[in-house]
Amino acid sequence: MRILIWLLSILTLAGCTRTAMVGSPENPLKIALTPGKEAQVLMLNGNKLRDFLKKDIDVTAEVSVPASYIAVVESLGSERTDVALLNTLGYLIANKRYEAHAIFTLTDRGRSSYKGQFIAHVDGPKSLAELNDKKMAYVDPISSSGYLLPKKLLETKGIKIKDSVFAGRHDSVVTMVYQKQVDAGATFWLPDEPNGRPYDARRLIETQFPDVFEKVKIIGYTQELPNEALVIRKGLSMDLQQKLKASLLKWISLPEGQVAMRDLYGCDGLKPATDADYDSARALFKGDF
Repeated sequence: MRILIWLLSILTLAGCTRTAMVGSPENPLKIALTPGKEAQVLMLNGNKLRDFLKKDIDVTAEVSVPASYIAVVESLGSERTDVALLNTLGYLIANKRYEAHAIFTLTDRGRSSYKGQFIAHVDGPKSLAELNDKKMAYVDPISSSGYLLPKKLLETKGIKIKDSVFAGRHDSVVTMVYQKQVDAGATFWLPDEPNGRPYDARRLIETQFPDVFEKVKIIGYTQELPNEALVIRKGLSMDLQQKLKASLLKWISLPEGQVAMRDLYGCDGLKPATDADYDSARALFKGDF
């Protein structure tokens, strides 16, 4: 009899957990971050957002950094993620496959678009034309600035790469170029800071390699795309969505929120977004997803 009672209690608790409101201690709001840079940095700043949501709207959240870009997308479809910060193509895939929708576009000093860059060691290729028959480092198969845009541009120009590797993160691509493991790499580009200091992906390894801006040079750019999106999975309650929107806007207006978001994805603002804002990217990547 005691065993039966124990089993019934376990089943009851499991049922309560499954039906508990999202954002409760029993069923935390699950936030996923695209692994574009070191996981430790992402988790540190993601947890600052987690703590703010608890303090501001009493929402319990947990943050994760899935192993790849596509893993973030798939987690939205399986409801293992409720909210995600997604790169542009990742959002398009999540929207098409799982009806996830963008609520904000990330902005940087008012800019809501970005582009990719080609980088090479100062002793290596000096132009895109010199990449023929060379080895390239890319970020991820669905990274917009770190693979798809540069790949399309090279194809358009008739430049044939001899060999390529996926490094997984933007900082890893820069490191590979710095250490001459590859001839060139593709990463994100953002405009310089007001003081003239470069703010592109090379800055991600400046602490480890202080001379990175002298050793690694930009040799070309891609076209621009809408910035990364803050995305909500299908089926998340509208009440919680509205609370999240208000809280996120409050957070990004505070100095600590701006610092955290800049450390996360190089942005300092959130612009309300709709799916139509990504139509230009959808047209460009037609056939890629």
